[in-house]
Amino acid sequence: MRLWILLHLPFLVWGSDRWVELDCEKRLSQSETVVEDAYRTYLVFDSSGSMVEPYHGSNPVRTKMEVAREGVTQIVHEHSLAGLYLFGRIQHEIIRIGGKRIDTAGACGENGIEVLEGSSLVETWDHYVHEGWTPNGGTPLVHAFSQAAEKARQQSGDQRNRIGVVSDGADSCGGTGLCHAIEAARTKDPRLVVHFIALPNKEGEFEADRYRNCIESGDGVYQRIEDAELFSRRVARFVQTDRLECE
Repeated sequence: MRLWILLHLPFLVWGSDRWVELDCEKRLSQSETVVEDAYRTYLVFDSSGSMVEPYHGSNPVRTKMEVAREGVTQIVHEHSLAGLYLFGRIQHEIIRIGGKRIDTAGACGENGIEVLEGSSLVETWDHYVHEGWTPNGGTPLVHAFSQAAEKARQQSGDQRNRIGVVSDGADSCGGTGLCHAIEAARTKDPRLVVHFIALPNKEGEFEADRYRNCIESGDGVYQRIEDAELFSRRVARFVQTDRLECE
């Protein structure tokens, strides 16, 4: 009798040692509580050189920047962001120091982070998208996150602070480690929630998996986006409902 009931429930299947709800998308759209107003939301967005690589498995082939930029544009236009932190987007130029030619495209630190906020955020983002900038530079992920977390703490009020990190890899600029930075930020702002939206590298692997435990230990969500076509929907859900996928 029990087996008959399980086989005839239209919304459940057995997978990965747990029940998976097949109608989750529909259920969420109808009943999930919208929590956007409860948070002050910041995005930390990877614009480093690796984002010019093809998004693994995309068909037709698109770069990771093309896919991610589309999703972020939707968020920028449809939701109110407190800040958008672009890291790695450094202008490629050759400078002369001490008689040597130095390529600054791989520089890190303050020069590798640009902050969009306030009334000009949407206009500035649209300008960058229109110009079709080429991602370049290193990956000062930890520095960018720490900047966003500190700004969020300073602006704290009744709303909780929430930071969503969108990246395909690890810090390449000698940072102390993202997990260490998250722990330090939570010490100062115990209600801070950090999510990580992970893109694959060119081999289809997820270098950011190293951050999963420290993200999830603080009530955050770590989400791999394996399918390029799902990127916009997953990231939009993070802003709307504080969930990234049906679980």
